[in-house]
Amino acid sequence: MHEALMVMCGKIASTDDAALASIPTFHPNGALPMVTPAAVGAFLILFGIALLIVDLGVTNHGLPAAGGVVALLAGGLAML
Repeated sequence: MHEALMVMCGKIASTDDAALASIPTFHPNGALPMVTPAAVGAFLILFGIALLIVDLGVTNHGLPAAGGVVALLAGGLAML
């Protein structure tokens, strides 16, 4: 009985089954999860610059400038 318990404990400790430990696991198959935040951050920075440029020629009380600042900050945080 003791050996059966050791074998069972060894199987539980070495398995990747998340149902046994109730912990979700994720094993990425490529570099997409690491590239995605950088790509989103770069897009937000470019979008923020575009909004600041649009604000130079459009009269609407500085809303594109505020959106540009928010997009620049969000893009900078995403790049961290």
